[in-house]
Amino acid sequence: MIRQLWQAVGGDVRVAVDEAEWWGASLSVLIAAVHHPDALVTRQPETDPLVVARDVLADVAELYAAADVADAQARRADPEDRPASVSVRRDGAEIVFAPGAEVANLARCLELFASAVVDPGGAEAATARGATAYAASAWSADIGRASGTLGAVDPPRQRGISSEPAAVNGGHDRRAAFGSGPGR
Repeated sequence: MIRQLWQAVGGDVRVAVDEAEWWGASLSVLIAAVHHPDALVTRQPETDPLVVARDVLADVAELYAAADVADAQARRADPEDRPASVSVRRDGAEIVFAPGAEVANLARCLELFASAVVDPGGAEAATARGATAYAASAWSADIGRASGTLGAVDPPRQRGISSEPAAVNGGHDRRAAFGSGPGR
C-alpha cells in the first residue's frame, strides 16, 4: 500500500513530516550546490547534488498538483476564510502549508535550483544565482523550523500572498540521494 504523502484540505496542503523534510533538505542542498559548492563538498561529501536535482525534477509535479487542488478548494471557499499571509507549521505528524496554493512557489524554487544544478550554464542557473535564493532559502528554513530539524520549533514565518497556484502523493524512498545526509 502506498501511503498518501500530500493532501489538500480546506485550501491548505498537508504533508507527512518526513516528506516535507526531504523537500526542504533537497532545496537546501540545491541552493548550496549553486551558491556554495565548496561548502557543500566539505560539509556533506556523501551528498551528490546532481542525484538530488534529478530526484527533485522527477517528483516536483506532485507539488504543483497539490497546489492546484488546494487553490481550487480555496476558490470555492469564502474569500474571508483565506489567510492573509503564508505559513508553514507543524500539526502532529504533518507539516501544513497555508494557503496550499503557495506550494507552487516552493515547487518553482525546487525546479529552478534543480535545473540549475543539472544545467549550470542554462537560463535557470542564471536566475538561481540571483535573488531567488532568498525565497528558496526561506522555504527551506521554514520547513526545517516547522519539522524541528532546525532547532526548536519557532512560530511560523509569514510571507505575502501571491496568486500562483499548487497534491497528492509521492512515495518512493529518496534516502539514496543523500546517503546519510540531511533529512534522512
